[in-house]
Amino acid sequence: MRRWPSKSTLWRKRPYSRCGSDTGKGRSSTASINRNAAVHAPIASADQARVIAAILANPAPHDRQIYPLYGPEELDHHAIAQKMSQALGIPVRYEPVDIPSFAAAMRAQGASAFLAQYLSNVARDYQNSGVFAGTNNLVETIGGTPPMTVEQYTTATRTSFESQGQYAAWASVA
Repeated sequence: MRRWPSKSTLWRKRPYSRCGSDTGKGRSSTASINRNAAVHAPIASADQARVIAAILANPAPHDRQIYPLYGPEELDHHAIAQKMSQALGIPVRYEPVDIPSFAAAMRAQGASAFLAQYLSNVARDYQNSGVFAGTNNLVETIGGTPPMTVEQYTTATRTSFESQGQYAAWASVA
């Protein structure tokens, strides 16, 4: 049996919130779930991938380490929407909804009951515990590149916001 040189390394994934992808040309975007005044430092999957690749390329220094990964700045969802709006050049707003409505919309879009339940629990943790709050320099230190800002992420994934996306599904449960 072949064993990896590193016994274990854990990175704590922080979701990169996409304040909503229900934009169409000339249509404003609306975000999804009521997260009160909670903040987090959104991190792009590409930033996480660079950290993971660096750990796999040189596992020894990371043995038995736990790495909470964060983006470059803590933001609430209103600030994320504002930054996305600036990057896209269209109105983007954050509009809170309650967790049961969020889960119903996910199910209407074809998400499994398991995924809807899981993301509902993540949202509860986000609202109540501050579990996603914080920043650090681990993405740059381990991955070799500073984490993307919300503006950089939005610009890099601009085509994701050029369709009606979730708009029809949200309208069906509204």
